[in-house]
Amino acid sequence: MSAGALGEAERTLERLREAQAAEADAAEALAGLEAEAASGIEAALDAAGYGRPRTDPRTVLDRLRAQA
Repeated sequence: MSAGALGEAERTLERLREAQAAEADAAEALAGLEAEAASGIEAALDAAGYGRPRTDPRTVLDRLRAQA
């Protein structure tokens, strides 16, 4: 391998590493935005009464005992 080819390979490797780092940064930012959006939507739905029902385990046990 000639010195010119080696230098070109090193430059290509550096460009690939930079592109990979930029892609990782973008993926991290997107994950953060998605998490924010999801939590905001969940909070809005909970406030409007559309959230998952919160079941108290003691209430369930009391109800089952009363039926037995």
